[in-house]
Amino acid sequence: IHMRAAIYSPDGALDPQGLEACAQLSPHLAQISGERIQTEVLKLLAAPHAVAVSRAMIDSGVFAALFPAEQPIEGAIHAAPIHAAPIDPDWAALAKLAAIEAHVGHPPDPVLRLAVLAATSERTVARLSQRLRLSANDRQRLLAASRAARDMSLDMSEHEAKASAYLLGAPAYWDAIALAWSRSQRRADDAPASHLATLTQRWRAPVFPLKGADALSIGIAPGPNLGSLLAQIETEWIAGGFQPGKEALINRLEHLTKSAS
Repeated sequence: IHMRAAIYSPDGALDPQGLEACAQLSPHLAQISGERIQTEVLKLLAAPHAVAVSRAMIDSGVFAALFPAEQPIEGAIHAAPIHAAPIDPDWAALAKLAAIEAHVGHPPDPVLRLAVLAATSERTVARLSQRLRLSANDRQRLLAASRAARDMSLDMSEHEAKASAYLLGAPAYWDAIALAWSRSQRRADDAPASHLATLTQRWRAPVFPLKGADALSIGIAPGPNLGSLLAQIETEWIAGGFQPGKEALINRLEHLTKSAS
């Protein structure tokens, strides 16, 4: 079933007959491999009419047919079906994400759109991964985005945003901000949220100046304690606005080492 082509006419209008045909045939989706379903779903989510087609799939029952409430145990022969984690698609969040992407100039991202549409918990991520045969990287991305978004505040300061971007990395920071924003009450053109979301377009995270070799060069022995000291200094460096410079950090490392001895 190709929803993108089946329910839209060339002029972009909804085709009721095509939609009805898709709905009638949707029970047969269970016979299609997860890899094929993944290909079609991700293509659909990146397509120009992704939001409207997703809404039609949800309303017509096609989306539910993709993720039935009961499914056979993976790899088992003639096994009784088991109850699976429910997938409750959040169409409004998907629509907002598409508007956010357009507002900030970010290209459509089908994996992130899948996350905002259906990855609401670790259980649903596991369900999506199993049904769609997602790669390990995509599965980890959905998990990381879902976890980070829960702790992401759209009211954070510029410094807090930079600290998050530094710790998460630019791609994961965007995922978390976009997911949190899409599920919030903020408008898709909200200025403060847009400022946070575009941070990594105008700011490049610095590299922590200290390395293990710097510690060894001043006579500090390698070991777990050294790793802990470097982590402490890095935390202080982030809190200080990614300051001071390398020389001062080495002095700080020497001071902490002497205090610990």
